[in-house]
Amino acid sequence: MSSSRMRQTKIIRRKDADNEREEGAKILPLRRGANINIGLVIFLFIFLYLAYSLIHFATKENYTTFQVGLPETLSEEQTYQALLLRTEQTVVSDHAGYVDLFVEEGSRVSVGMDIASVDEVGSYSEQIREAMKDRSLAKEDLLRMKTALKDLAVSYDPMNFASVYERKSMLHATVLGSNVADLYTSIAGSTSAAEFFHVSECTISGIAAYYLDGFESKEVRDLTAADFDAAKYQRAVTGSVVAPGDFLYKIIPSENWKMAVPISEEEAASYGAYTSLNITFLKNGLKTTASSSVVTGADGGLYLQLELSRYMIRFIGDRFARIRISRSEESGFKLPKTALTTEELYMIPRDYQTDGGFIAVNYTDGGENVSLIDPDLAFTDEQYCYVEMSKIEGGTILAKPDSAERYTVRLTAQMDGVYKIGKGYTEYCPVVIIDSSEDYVLVARNTERGLTSYETILLNAKGYRAGQILQ
Repeated sequence: MSSSRMRQTKIIRRKDADNEREEGAKILPLRRGANINIGLVIFLFIFLYLAYSLIHFATKENYTTFQVGLPETLSEEQTYQALLLRTEQTVVSDHAGYVDLFVEEGSRVSVGMDIASVDEVGSYSEQIREAMKDRSLAKEDLLRMKTALKDLAVSYDPMNFASVYERKSMLHATVLGSNVADLYTSIAGSTSAAEFFHVSECTISGIAAYYLDGFESKEVRDLTAADFDAAKYQRAVTGSVVAPGDFLYKIIPSENWKMAVPISEEEAASYGAYTSLNITFLKNGLKTTASSSVVTGADGGLYLQLELSRYMIRFIGDRFARIRISRSEESGFKLPKTALTTEELYMIPRDYQTDGGFIAVNYTDGGENVSLIDPDLAFTDEQYCYVEMSKIEGGTILAKPDSAERYTVRLTAQMDGVYKIGKGYTEYCPVVIIDSSEDYVLVARNTERGLTSYETILLNAKGYRAGQILQ
């Protein structure tokens, strides 16, 4: 091989070696810093946050709040069809003949007053009617007749046409009583009419009525469920012609009257706790208070008996009345029963209270040392101050101001209350319950250290205690 070819071969080998070194340099690992996966870090952070939130929510003590509203009444009103009962003395006719009534229904009558006449022949009754044509009514009588006709038009029931005849008898009595009293008095006093014209005088004083329905002598204990079926109720009115023994009129001698309402056992238990109830008559909007009691009827049913001593004359022509019953008109704060709790409080006589609190006595070193303590009072009434047991130690001896008397704190009382939510913890607040229903209570307002409108309390007090921190 020639020297030039050998040199060429060496050059080629040297180039190959250089190329090998260059290629080898390309595959050497590059030393760099640690590679951080940002996405993985974010994912781990979110996962840990969600895990913490889930554990915190699972272990957190959840509570629900209730905001105290404005004072109101406990609207637990019920509407009933009441049966009206009165002491009613009936009078029947001793004669047969034509009837004239001289006293308007609902008017007061006195002993010896002429109330009706029975004309056996009819001629005297005709004279009275003829005399009515020539006489005019007084303004007061016209007003009463106008009111009566208006009431009839409003309350007219085509299925009960008897009400028209009742109103006719009343109007006829109004006209007779005001216009021809002098005429029938002279007829009754004449010798010729004495045998055939008979005037009925009141034997008792009271209020006159001219219908008969069979309830005149009934008491609440005599009633049955059938008596409250207004669709089957029937009454008879004083007729224009009567026979001996026929109903003539009745007198209600007393303003005392009763109402009866059929009730269930649950209603009996609810109303039985009251001695009086508030009544609203739907007929005229009259509101009053009635003494109440639960009575067992003749059929074993339960009836609410309501007793009144006023307004009877306004319902003299009614045997049934729609009424609304409410247990209390007193206003207060309406709270759910679930918000109620009971706390045991120490009772301290108010005589031991000073302007700065109470005088505590401590017997040490054979002497009597006194100090002034001022525990927060939960409630006060006319006799006692009530202190939470956590605010004063049982057995504490207190001194009565300006006296040698001493009192040891140990007497306790159970008191209803709620938990107000203060700065993240529960605060016991006593309440005075004035009424209750199935789900709510009505508590008194304006009580010392009591609730006020818009305060927030725990909705469910069970399981909590005063001073508990809420998470």
